[in-house]
Amino acid sequence: MKRAALFVFFAAVTFTPDYLCAATLQEQLKAVATAESEGEMQAQQEKEYWREKRRQHREKKRAAAAAQRAAINARQAKREAEIAADKKRDRQFEDQLRDLEIENRRLELQAKSARVQREKDFVEQELKQRAAQTDVIQSEADARRNLSSGGKALMQSEGKAREKEASSWW
Repeated sequence: MKRAALFVFFAAVTFTPDYLCAATLQEQLKAVATAESEGEMQAQQEKEYWREKRRQHREKKRAAAAAQRAAINARQAKREAEIAADKKRDRQFEDQLRDLEIENRRLELQAKSARVQREKDFVEQELKQRAAQTDVIQSEADARRNLSSGGKALMQSEGKAREKEASSWW
């Protein structure tokens, strides 16, 4: 940068008319120093500009990486929430199944308990049914006996009537 400033200075001195070169050496040196400081200042500004550009680029990369991590974390959290919800549904379903099974067992026990409590009634009913069957059988036997004794009496009376008829002449 210094070379460029010196080149500009010497080119200006060389190609400028004589009436303009009348400036004193002091002024010329001051102009060179000013040109140098302006060049240095411009170089410093350029350096700062590029430094700021690199910093902004790094910030953008960091922000993009942070956004990507946040998106990954959000997807992971969503997956974990879905897994937790599935587990919760499964547990609730299993709990309901257990409750239903327990309820069925309780109802079966109640039914058995009621059956045991009413067992006496069932035994009495069974005895009454058997007694009724016995009565039916007895009635049928009595009816057959009555028929046979009625048949016997009929035969005896018919026999006597024939005997009587045979013993009389007319």
